[in-house]
Amino acid sequence: MYDLIKKCIIRGIGDFVKGQTYYNTKLQALADICDMTKNLSVNCIGAVDDKNSFNTCSVRKDYYLIYILKGSMKIEFEDKKTTMAEGDLLVLKPGTRYRYIGEKDSGVNYLWLHFTGYDAEKHLEEFCIQLNTVCKVGYSGTILDCWQKMYREFIVKDEHFEKVSNAVLVEIFAVFSRLLNRKKTDRLTKSVLYIHENYHKKINISELADMENLSEPHYRALFVENYNKTPVYYIMERRIDGVVYLLENTNKTLDEIAVLTGFCDAYYMGKKFKKITGVTPGKYRRQK
Repeated sequence: MYDLIKKCIIRGIGDFVKGQTYYNTKLQALADICDMTKNLSVNCIGAVDDKNSFNTCSVRKDYYLIYILKGSMKIEFEDKKTTMAEGDLLVLKPGTRYRYIGEKDSGVNYLWLHFTGYDAEKHLEEFCIQLNTVCKVGYSGTILDCWQKMYREFIVKDEHFEKVSNAVLVEIFAVFSRLLNRKKTDRLTKSVLYIHENYHKKINISELADMENLSEPHYRALFVENYNKTPVYYIMERRIDGVVYLLENTNKTLDEIAVLTGFCDAYYMGKKFKKITGVTPGKYRRQK
């Protein structure tokens, strides 16, 4: 799957990436601004397919987002010297002096975007995107879709341009955030899918840990870190979801529902149901 996604994205680069650059001003120099009168604003956007060597040093007043699609390039910022490779994301803080270097025939392809606004850093924090830190996010065709949407807005530039381009920028943040979180939650995918498919059965946490090749304490800690709840509580929520579905869509008795959703009896099911939903199963069914 990883290779398939990669091939699709590289195949989709083509003329879409090569040399496209758009600014929200007529003069390129005026697009490098720190505008704190707006909550969020995209200054310029583009993409590079550079098969020649390059050595660029600069410092900007706005935020600088770089996402590597293919190849690699050396980059220096603050006291860091590193190499950005395929699937890497970097957002530089305003005022950061940087230099990036590409070797000849490296074939590096990357997307870039500059933005500003008093809410910019708040959005980055909300989506857990760290500044001045290279993050390995991997590949997503949705990112190319977002760049195409943004290109369209910069070409059309109608009365809704600013609002829509800002919305696309937030979508870009969200996509990268999901990629970052997926890296964490993928570690538990097998056991979580098992819970959803087998919540009506007896589930031992030790068995779930074995599925992920983890010790039980490590599994419990990792689960809480990623889902903000224990695996036992997560299983209970899935069982309550099953109870809700049966209450709303069948005429089965509470005893029958308890058996079908993994509870020992209707009384115990009722206690847990009320604790999570605030009402008893019987009252919930009457209300619905």
